[in-house]
Amino acid sequence: MIDIQEIIKSIKKGTIIVEIQPGIFQATSAESNYIIEYDRNRCIGAASCAAIAPLTFLMDEENKAKINSGPDENSDEPNISKLKELKNTKKNINYNPNNNFDDDEVILEGAQSCPVLAIKIIDKLTGEVIFPLDELN
Repeated sequence: MIDIQEIIKSIKKGTIIVEIQPGIFQATSAESNYIIEYDRNRCIGAASCAAIAPLTFLMDEENKAKINSGPDENSDEPNISKLKELKNTKKNINYNPNNNFDDDEVILEGAQSCPVLAIKIIDKLTGEVIFPLDELN
């Protein structure tokens, strides 16, 4: 069994986005200390996340936010074989070695701006939820 969290934590450059459940995505960049967990099913299209963190969040054709995957790229990333194996499990994965997200503080502000709390921020090293706090859910 492939550990998605270990792959997400191990990328050395660029960004990775994994659909962990239908409509629920986890993403990070090599530079970030955060894992972004985005629930598309909760999104109402307020677009505040995209306005605040435009390198991380975009609005799609349905006026819902999506995590910016950048153009699809090939890579020499050491864990690319694990990613290819994970793709064979029918997980929706986008890895882009040339993409970058906003700085962590900006990503957190974008998450905090969501009126329906569709964006969760998780500490990449500890797995602790940074936002939203339990009392907000």
